[in-house]
Amino acid sequence: MSEKGHSHGDPHSHSEAGKTNKEVWDEKSGDYDADSKDFVEKAIPCLSNLLAASGVKGFDKDRRALDFGAGTGNLAIPLSKLCGHVTAVDVSPGMLKVLQQKIKGSDEEKRIEVLCCELKPGGNNPIEPNSFDVVLCSMVLHHVPDMKAILKMFKAFLKPNGLLFVYDFAIETKTKEKLEDKKDVFSLGFTPMSLLELVQGCGFRVVQSSNVFSFGFKEFNFPVIATVGINDSMLKPKGTKTKPAHKNRISHPSFTVCKVPCILI
Repeated sequence: MSEKGHSHGDPHSHSEAGKTNKEVWDEKSGDYDADSKDFVEKAIPCLSNLLAASGVKGFDKDRRALDFGAGTGNLAIPLSKLCGHVTAVDVSPGMLKVLQQKIKGSDEEKRIEVLCCELKPGGNNPIEPNSFDVVLCSMVLHHVPDMKAILKMFKAFLKPNGLLFVYDFAIETKTKEKLEDKKDVFSLGFTPMSLLELVQGCGFRVVQSSNVFSFGFKEFNFPVIATVGINDSMLKPKGTKTKPAHKNRISHPSFTVCKVPCILI
C-alpha cells in the first residue's frame, strides 16, 4: 500500500509537513475511531447491503477478503463476519495495533490477518495473484497518485469474478476546500460516473456506482460514493488483449441495490 493512502472517515487527517503518512496516522490512532464514528455507522450497513446484493451474504469459511487501508479495522471486523479470512493491510503500525486490541481473544482474531506493509503495483508484494473473493478500498483512492495502477493491482489480487468495493469522496465544494491543500491528495473527489469509468477502464464490470450517504465531521457533512465492480475475466484493462474466461468463475446473482440513488450497468 502506498504511504499516500489509508482508510478513514476523517477528511482533515492527511499528511502534515515534515511527517510521513505513517507517522501522521500513528499519532492519530488513539482518536481515530471517535473521529470516524458517523462514517463507520453508515458505511457498515451500506457495505453489507451492497455485498449481499451481489451474492456476498452469510458466513463462508472459504471466502477471502482484503481490506486495503484497514486502519483500526472498522470495516475489516464486519467483513470477517462474512469471510473466513480477512487480510487487513495498512502502513500504520499504530492503527493496526488498535485493531489487534479490538479483536484480541475474539472469534474475529482467528479470521483477521494483520499485515503492516506497503503494497505496490508491480512490486514484490506478500500477496499472491487470484487470492481474494473481495477487495475493499475504503476512502483510500484519492490518496493514490496512480489510481489505475492500484486498481489493476486489485484486479490481479482478485479471483475471477471476485468483487471490488470502493468508497470515496463525492466531489462537491466543501470536500474540494478541505482536500485541495493536502499534499498527499491526488483527487478532490469523484462523481459516480467518473469513478465508474475509472474502475471500468481497469478491467472491471461495474454493477453499481452511486452517492450512498453523507457523514458528519465537526460542523461539515461529506458525501460518499460507493462503486462495485466484478473482476470479469472476459474484460481486460484498456490496451490489453482479451483471453477466454476462467473456468472457476465465482457466480453472482442478478444485481439489485439497496435503497440509494444509483447507476446500474
